[in-house]
Amino acid sequence: MMKSRFLAFVCVTVFLCASAHAQNRRSAVSLDGLDTNNCTVPAPCRTFAVAIAATAANGEIIVLKSGGYGPFLIDRAVSIISPQGIHTAIAPTTGAAITVQAGADDRVVVRGLYLNSQGGTNRLPVGESPAGGEHRDQWVHP
Repeated sequence: MMKSRFLAFVCVTVFLCASAHAQNRRSAVSLDGLDTNNCTVPAPCRTFAVAIAATAANGEIIVLKSGGYGPFLIDRAVSIISPQGIHTAIAPTTGAAITVQAGADDRVVVRGLYLNSQGGTNRLPVGESPAGGEHRDQWVHP
């Protein structure tokens, strides 16, 4: 009896720990999202930083609503997609719009974002800095 209770306790503990650390394969951000949400389509996050942290490596983040979003850092293989018809602007006043610190073998895809410096030193994830705003349909690293 004692052995079966202990085994049940261990199984429940392992299950709860595994589910507490589970990350999304697909996350979502929205202007009306909250960073306390779980970053899913029904409950999106507000910022890319929180959505990236909630997304598993090789997952994707989808933008649900047009608007301005803040600068962010990408530290893993991930796709960030702003679908057609959604205007996703990243307009830093200082620093970079997007900083990529993913591994050399990590595939990072940024699709459909509008990067526009408002005084920032670097607008593009590849370190380019042309005059005016920049829109690319897709940027892929490496």
